[in-house]
Amino acid sequence: MLISSILIDLLSGRNVPITARNFEALQMETFIFGLIVALLFLLILWIVTELIPYEGSLNDQSSKKRQTAFYIIGALTVVALFSINTFKVSGFINRSGLKSDFIQTNVISVIICAFAYFLIAFGIAKAFPKTKFGTIFSSKTD
Repeated sequence: MLISSILIDLLSGRNVPITARNFEALQMETFIFGLIVALLFLLILWIVTELIPYEGSLNDQSSKKRQTAFYIIGALTVVALFSINTFKVSGFINRSGLKSDFIQTNVISVIICAFAYFLIAFGIAKAFPKTKFGTIFSSKTD
């Protein structure tokens, strides 16, 4: 069985007719795309946290800046995935029944993306607490 690339075709602008037969493949690809988007934005978060320097004073606010970046990038992750699915992918679905089913798929993929983003970031931060990324969830106030 070949791996379907319906989502890639749709995102690249190729018009692929969405039928009931290939709709399930589109749903699975949308869920996987949610995980990929979460990982991509985690990479962006890591780059941003590395660019925020330690302030080195008694009133160091750099961890709060990293935490703010974490929440802003997390919100952008959810908005980006929802926008891509809503405006790009669902526009290719012509049948109203499948379009309403894709709304549910879109919401589930956004939830998967958000959970993946927050859980993976939390796991990395707790695994490496002495790094800049690890200070995102630091509860110490010096």
